[in-house]
Amino acid sequence: MSLIAALAPAAISGISSLIGYGMQRSALKGAGQMSKLEREYLRNLRERRETGAYDVPALTSQVSQQQQELGRMTQQRATGGAISRGLEKSIVTSEIKRKVDADTLRRIAEESREIALRNEQSKVQAEQELGQFASGRAGRLQNIAMARAQMAGGLVSGLGTAVGQGVDAYQQGKADRPWEGMKPEQFTGMSDEMAAGFYSNLNPQQQMEFLKYLQSIGVL
Repeated sequence: MSLIAALAPAAISGISSLIGYGMQRSALKGAGQMSKLEREYLRNLRERRETGAYDVPALTSQVSQQQQELGRMTQQRATGGAISRGLEKSIVTSEIKRKVDADTLRRIAEESREIALRNEQSKVQAEQELGQFASGRAGRLQNIAMARAQMAGGLVSGLGTAVGQGVDAYQQGKADRPWEGMKPEQFTGMSDEMAAGFYSNLNPQQQMEFLKYLQSIGVL
């Protein structure tokens, strides 16, 4: 067996391993990239971190309008009786209006503060979610890097094993057929003593194969 023939299985194994390694590496590369949904999620988190989750001016305006409308309705109910008795400009009516207006402004201020507080809390939550996202992505990338290193190490180890097995097979073949690679003139140029010594060192099976070999190359 020639060295090239002995290493042929290692070459085939190496090609298969390289193909498999390339496919796995491509899969890992894809796994390391952010999907469209992940990019959109990250963009939303960054936006929430900066501005919050609520449109504070719009919500505050809506609350103000609602409370003012509620205040007018309350004021009409509270002053209706006094007005019907001709007391529209009385001190009692003025006091009722003043109190309703004060309550309306107080409710507007309270709800506006609540909206602003919830918005600030949403910023804090977005910051925490960003940290969790970054930590999770870092862990995933670390796992991918470790998987790549393991694949590369496995590829090198596998190729080394295959080559080593091929070399072992070649060496074993040389031990089993020590005449492999020798030229015909090397046999014809041996003295009788050397030829007899070479032949006697072979086992019976090797002796039979050796004689067949000599016949095939025309020495016998």
